Amino acid sequence: DSFNRIKYVQEEVEDRDIVGNLISTSTYRKGIALSSMGISSLCKVLFLLQLNLLPLFVSSDTKNVLKESSDSSPLPANFLFGTASSSYQFEGAYLSDGKGLNNWDAHAHKP
Repeated sequence: DSFNRIKYVQEEVEDRDIVGNLISTSTYRKGIALSSMGISSLCKVLFLLQLNLLPLFVSSDTKNVLKESSDSSPLPANFLFGTASSSYQFEGAYLSDGKGLNNWDAHAHKP
C-alpha cells in the first residue's frame, strides 16, 4: 500500500512538472521570465513534506482530542441532555393581538 502511494505521488509530481514547464514556457514567450526549475523543485519539496508530515499531525492530534474529550466533563456520568419548548414562547400571548386558540392554549388554559 505504501509503495503504491509513493508511486502515485511520484507520478503526480511528474505530471505537475510537465504542466509547470508548459506554463513557464508559454509565459516566457510572452516576455515574462519564470524559473520553472525553481517553481517545480519548490512544489516537489512542499508536496512531499506535506505528504510525510500530515499523518503525524493527524494521528497525534486525534489521540489528544479523544483523551481530553473522554474525561473532561464536569457533569455526572448519568446526566442526560435534553431540549424543550413552549408554544407560548414561540407564538405569543394567549388570545392577544388577534391570535386564535391552538392545541397548547386549549390544554394549558381551560376557559
